[in-house]
Amino acid sequence: MEIRRRTTECVDVYEDLAPPSAGQVPGTMSLVRDHYDNNVGALLGTFHAYRKPDGTLGASGMWDPIFLLVNGIPHVDP
Repeated sequence: MEIRRRTTECVDVYEDLAPPSAGQVPGTMSLVRDHYDNNVGALLGTFHAYRKPDGTLGASGMWDPIFLLVNGIPHVDP
């Protein structure tokens, strides 16, 4: 994935217990992480995931994009 190759810094911007409405196992954390390319000063993407108490990712099992910068054009998941 190109974002991983271009990322020079990851910043965890949010971490809290997942809401009951998310349908995750008790103790699951809701996480949001930003990926930056500090060489050009750009936010490449913002991603969300659920981390279960055993350390694995819940829901889709992957980091889901909230924001992506693609060829200089920002894309947002409403």
